[in-house]
Amino acid sequence: DGEFFKLDADFMGAQLAAEAHDALAVHRFDGAADEFAKARQYLAAGEAREAIFYAGHSFESVMKVLTGMDGNADRLIKQLGADGYFDDLPENLRLGFAEQVLKTLPNMRNKLGGHGQGAAVVSIPTVYAELAVQLAAAFHNFLLAKHLERKPPEPEPESAPAFDDELPF
Repeated sequence: DGEFFKLDADFMGAQLAAEAHDALAVHRFDGAADEFAKARQYLAAGEAREAIFYAGHSFESVMKVLTGMDGNADRLIKQLGADGYFDDLPENLRLGFAEQVLKTLPNMRNKLGGHGQGAAVVSIPTVYAELAVQLAAAFHNFLLAKHLERKPPEPEPESAPAFDDELPF
C-alpha cells in the first residue's frame, strides 16, 4: 500500500500471536483462546511468570480438544502421536519431534511459571515470557493446521438467491 514499517521481532511476534488467537476463536477453541489472551495480557503487563503459565495452559487446552482427553502435556502429546498427528513424518523422527519439540513449552510452564519458587524469589526476565507466548502461538497454528488437514471444515451450504416479490414497475 505504499507504506513503510519496520519488520522487527516485536512486529513478527505480535503478528504470530494475533493469527493464533484469531484461529483459536474461529475454530471454537474458546477455553484455549481465553487462556492465550490472558498470556498476552500478562506479557503486556510485564508479568512474565503468569504469561508463561497461561501460554502453557492454552497449549494444553488445544491438545485436550484435539485428543478428547484430560491429562498433562506429556500424556496429551503422546496421544496426539497415537492419534496419527505426526504420521506424515518418517517413523524414526516422530518420537523425537514429540519429546523434544512439543514438550518445550510445557517444560517452561512447569519450571518457570507453574510451580513454586522455593525459598528465594526467582525473577523471570520478560524475554522468556515472550518466547513462551510465541511458542504457544506457533504450536497453536501448527496443531490447528494439522487438525484442519485431518478434518476439513464442511463447506457452508449455499443459500438460495433472495427474490424480491416487488415488481420493478
